[in-house]
Amino acid sequence: MTTDQILKPIGVAICVIGIGLCVRMLLLLPARLDPQGDSNSICTPAPLPSVAGGNDMEVTAHFTVCSGGFVHDAATYVYLHKRGEQDSPRSLVFRYSNDQLAPPNIKWADSSHLTVSVDSVELVTKMVPSFEGVSIAYLIGREQEGRGNWQQQQRFIKEVGVASAVLALSLLILAIWLSSLIRRDLRAGATRLARASSSR
Repeated sequence: MTTDQILKPIGVAICVIGIGLCVRMLLLLPARLDPQGDSNSICTPAPLPSVAGGNDMEVTAHFTVCSGGFVHDAATYVYLHKRGEQDSPRSLVFRYSNDQLAPPNIKWADSSHLTVSVDSVELVTKMVPSFEGVSIAYLIGREQEGRGNWQQQQRFIKEVGVASAVLALSLLILAIWLSSLIRRDLRAGATRLARASSSR
């Protein structure tokens, strides 16, 4: 096996490790940044009772508890959709973080008016005022963090994503550059050695 054949997989391995570290850093962001609270390696969802309304509509909800690395977070997700439909990002109308895991109180006033109340939340990350002809009123007793913080976190996520992509690309370029330098030096050394041997 030649030296080039040994060095090439080493360069590729460096790139893969760098990209893997970037991806892992993104996966370890708090659960409240998860758009739907799906189950993954650090987050476990638990369903809450559904509340049926008129016009064949229903409200479903679940919460997630996430713990892994530096992450420890809990969030609640509320959906509004036709009865029997699956929860989806589109039907997600209310999402908030709350370590106390206090479930929301959901009540239908009539077929087109819904009230969602909760005593205390840490941070509201989505709140839709109306959906599919249903007007939704939210009663929140206490909100620990302003909603502007969520926008700041969203910008932070984008910045982390860009930085991770730049880092991964930089590692790839570095590995290719180092590999080419090593190959060039090896070829130059082999040429000098061949010339020295032929001159004897």
